[in-house]
Amino acid sequence: MQFLDSLCDIARPAPKKIWGLPAVINFFLGGTAAGFYILLGLTEATGDRQSFSAPWGGLLAAALVMSGFASLALEAGRPLRARHLAAHLKRSWMSREAATGLFFVVAAILDSLHGSLIIRCLALAAACTFLSSQGLMLRRCTAVPVWNDPAVPLLFISGGLAGGYALLLFNRCGFFMQQCDISPGVNIIAIACLGLNFAAWAVLLLRRRPGDLQPVGSCLLQPAKVLIVMGIGQFLPIVFLTIAGPWALNSSIRTAAGLLFITAVVILMGSLAQKLWLMRCAQYLCGMRLER
Repeated sequence: MQFLDSLCDIARPAPKKIWGLPAVINFFLGGTAAGFYILLGLTEATGDRQSFSAPWGGLLAAALVMSGFASLALEAGRPLRARHLAAHLKRSWMSREAATGLFFVVAAILDSLHGSLIIRCLALAAACTFLSSQGLMLRRCTAVPVWNDPAVPLLFISGGLAGGYALLLFNRCGFFMQQCDISPGVNIIAIACLGLNFAAWAVLLLRRRPGDLQPVGSCLLQPAKVLIVMGIGQFLPIVFLTIAGPWALNSSIRTAAGLLFITAVVILMGSLAQKLWLMRCAQYLCGMRLER
């Protein structure tokens, strides 16, 4: 009995660096690019038929995804080994994320250079799968308890769409050459995504955890982190887009453009901070325990 008591906790959860800043950049740029391309398609479907008439949309999304993959290659140190990802498509969400991301890049570029409804639909399907794969890749990391949470895929999907809407707001302010009009339906979708991201992050923060994982909660619940992610990056954009969004999107005065620009910046800031702290604060491996 004394032997079992002494081995009740074989290994306690301990901090372990699994992914660093390059992975954060990949999740942020890739998710934002996929969300942007999806919302650009919805913008065309719900109002502005000229959204895809210029090549900048697909090319911008493809460039962001490739930039994220390039950051991962720099972290790995041996980018040629990435070819081994293709051997695990049936069981690895990391392999699926890489495959769908590359497929999306090719399809988005082809759609920009040679507009085709079939290619565009394939690119949109790849963007949806790529965005989902990012969240499911962390969700299937069973060795990291905080990542292995049902709220994580919702965080990545809603966060990617919210970040994509921020890029649409930049375009509405005059960036990225040809402007496209943002329909009320897309604005409502963006508000819903921000609200879902807010709720999923709150669930993840307030989830009860064993005592050994309390440092994770303490790190994520620091007032400054909560203020930046939930207050500035989520709540304020929700309030602004709900109350003044329709006016600002249809106004030509500089004040409206400035408010839209600030809204886009804080949405992207909140999304980046969320992914950064989810990576840095939650990297605790599971412990091992014997039952008495």
